[in-house]
Amino acid sequence: MMSENDDIYIAENILPKQLGLLHPYKCTSQKLGSLWIQAVVAGTEAVSFKRPDLKIKLICLPKQRDNAMEPFPPDDIDTTKEEDHIVKLLWEAETHDF
Repeated sequence: MMSENDDIYIAENILPKQLGLLHPYKCTSQKLGSLWIQAVVAGTEAVSFKRPDLKIKLICLPKQRDNAMEPFPPDDIDTTKEEDHIVKLLWEAETHDF
């Protein structure tokens, strides 16, 4: 999702809705999306943080944390591989009770 928009982070409150829009049959509610996000952050596949200049919590990949703290990310970032890995983990976790 982030790589499609050339973003390295996304607002934590927007991500559950985006998951539902992109995968309506697997993510049937925003509450389920929020639980998936919490599981990914707890598993350290993603990082939840706040920037000093913003009031909302953000989510990014751990290796992009330093770049996410900057006002503008580098132009050559491609996070597609990492995002695919996280999506795969989320769908595999579907068999677990969250």
